[in-house]
Amino acid sequence: MTIGARRGVGAYAPTLAHRSRIRESRVVIMLSKELLEILRCPLDPSRTRVVLEGDHLACERCGLRFNIKDGFPVMVVEDATLPPGCDSISSLPCQKEPKPPPKG
Repeated sequence: MTIGARRGVGAYAPTLAHRSRIRESRVVIMLSKELLEILRCPLDPSRTRVVLEGDHLACERCGLRFNIKDGFPVMVVEDATLPPGCDSISSLPCQKEPKPPPKG
């Protein structure tokens, strides 16, 4: 029985967990297609896009997962979630590959 049902609000009152899922789905909708097209992984922005995967953004290249908080992508590497099999940022595939020399 939910709190709302105990108070006589009705047979259905969303639980805290349900409200959280509703809020998360709104966050995903708020990210525009245009924003997703310009966002890049901060570890290799010239070559790597991020894609929307549920309630987070993931780097297409290395799988690093970035949270979305209050409708805004948190593109901070230190706050991101490492993909399975990686124990540190330095073990990501994009960090193991040699970097191309700077142009200019």
